Amino acid sequence: MKSMLLTAILAVTIGALCVGNTFAQVPTKLVMTVPFDFQIHGKTLPAGEYTLRPEHQMLFIKNLTEPEYSQIVMTIRGHEEGTQPAHAVFTRAGDRYYLSEVSMGPQLEAWELPASNVEREALRGPTIAKVVLRVRYNTGAGR
Repeated sequence: MKSMLLTAILAVTIGALCVGNTFAQVPTKLVMTVPFDFQIHGKTLPAGEYTLRPEHQMLFIKNLTEPEYSQIVMTIRGHEEGTQPAHAVFTRAGDRYYLSEVSMGPQLEAWELPASNVEREALRGPTIAKVVLRVRYNTGAGR
């Protein structure tokens, strides 16, 4: 009886360590290079390199060269069912781009950014397109 209990405790401990290791491998910060100005909830962010750091229902977006162009956004958290690698989706309406989705990659988490009232109004226009940019995992320690 005592050996069965020890075996069960050992199995649970090993299982917990394996699960912890799996979660540790999920990247927590992404980097994207955006070749155009874009908007998030009415704030225009310039073209440039950005880090994306998701936390629960929020997405922290920071311009790497001009930190004053940063944004914290409430998101709708989901799960990426497709096979695309990590990416960001921008919705283009006329000459404006709106960040609408960020995905960590296939079978991982994804975040949808709800459209602002201004964005919803702009999306009623005739020239609407989706632009998908590849996003890479952050490997720099200081960023």
